[in-house]
Amino acid sequence: MNLLDVVFILLLITGVVMGVQRGFLRTSLDLILLATSAYAGARLYRPISNWFASTFGAEGAAINALSLVIGALGVLLVLNLLISWTVTPSLMAIRVIPPIRLVDNGFGVVPGLVYGILFAAMMTLTLGLVSVGDSVDSALAGSDLAKRLRAGATSATTNLASQTGMDLADFTYVVVPEEEASYRVPPTGDSHLDAVEGYESEIMDLVNQERVERGLGTLEFDASLVPVARAHSQEMLELGYFSHVSPNTGTLGDRLNAAGVQYLSAGENLAYAPSVGVAHRGLMQSDGHRENILDPSWERIGVGVLSAPDGTIMVTQLFAR
Repeated sequence: MNLLDVVFILLLITGVVMGVQRGFLRTSLDLILLATSAYAGARLYRPISNWFASTFGAEGAAINALSLVIGALGVLLVLNLLISWTVTPSLMAIRVIPPIRLVDNGFGVVPGLVYGILFAAMMTLTLGLVSVGDSVDSALAGSDLAKRLRAGATSATTNLASQTGMDLADFTYVVVPEEEASYRVPPTGDSHLDAVEGYESEIMDLVNQERVERGLGTLEFDASLVPVARAHSQEMLELGYFSHVSPNTGTLGDRLNAAGVQYLSAGENLAYAPSVGVAHRGLMQSDGHRENILDPSWERIGVGVLSAPDGTIMVTQLFAR
């Protein structure tokens, strides 16, 4: 247990205290409103993001996430107003009776604990995306509780997507090949990470399927590209970054040259997603990545896929001729 675990435990305790103070009925009602709002946000984000695209020309994963938040907060605001006018007065009247208030406060521990878990999960995800400092990054990577919270959040998001039709590819991290941008992802530290060969084969099959459907030749598997792709995926997960340019190994050309790979030209696609299907759809929805996948000049492909402890996968696709 490290200091970050202690902070998470304090958040759980805070949630429990809040649940006891507000009572079982009101805290449970708040959780129902949150769940309903999240469901509504997952349903409404597409029309909202389409409006952003048509009005401001803004699109992408960040706009989709913003649209989901706007939809969820809007519904939450309306529901809270309705509840305050209808249900809240009745709850307050019931809690005036001492025995009922005592029981209500006592059972408030349960929904309060759920609130605490939500607080801790949100903090974990935020720390994973925003660099606070090396000490915090190390604590996050070494926290078993943080890994469990991230895994739970990933599972909940996947379930929400299956219930609402939300496409997680709309929120998938992708880096356009021409950019040298760098993004934060939750660092895993030096934890043992294994390549997932089944996922790598599946991704290559999906790439070749896209090419065949458009009358293009299939790409030949190149085993010499795989170690380079895997090493980059592993480093990005361990250090908690997402970029074509590595702080240690440089550019794609630097990595290929260091590995002694023979090539005339090469390209790279990156994706950070909860599943192979989501990663592939995210890449095909991005102009730069789709151009790489469908580039008729490519002859060879190698893929490196590593899975983080929470089940999220880091994908590096390498193309060469």
